[in-house]
Amino acid sequence: MRHAAAVVPWVTCALLVLAAPATDAQAQKKPAKKPKKIAVNKCVKYSQAEYESGFYLNLKSNCEPRVTCELRWKIECEDDEVREFAEAFSLDTGDSHRGDAAAAICGDSAWSVSGVKWSCEADESG
Repeated sequence: MRHAAAVVPWVTCALLVLAAPATDAQAQKKPAKKPKKIAVNKCVKYSQAEYESGFYLNLKSNCEPRVTCELRWKIECEDDEVREFAEAFSLDTGDSHRGDAAAAICGDSAWSVSGVKWSCEADESG
């Protein structure tokens, strides 16, 4: 019996030592917490303002953290020429961006702005 009693504590210690690295490995496998999703449609505002020869397309961010955005639009000239424009940019809290949908590309002919689209998402680059 003495022999069995002496082996049990040693086996218990060996099992604890072998189990410890597995616990550390499991802790390292836990995924990092995902950044909190923000409702960009609630913290980025779009507006437009007409001026003599075009439109300003404005985005203003009150989002925390920074957001990356894209603004797209088309200008169609009277001669059916359509030009597409796209701008990509980042906005910190309180920043704004102004796209310029200018009619100058159509010369003296009539023009229209269409297809205005914007999208923003949280900038997770740090």
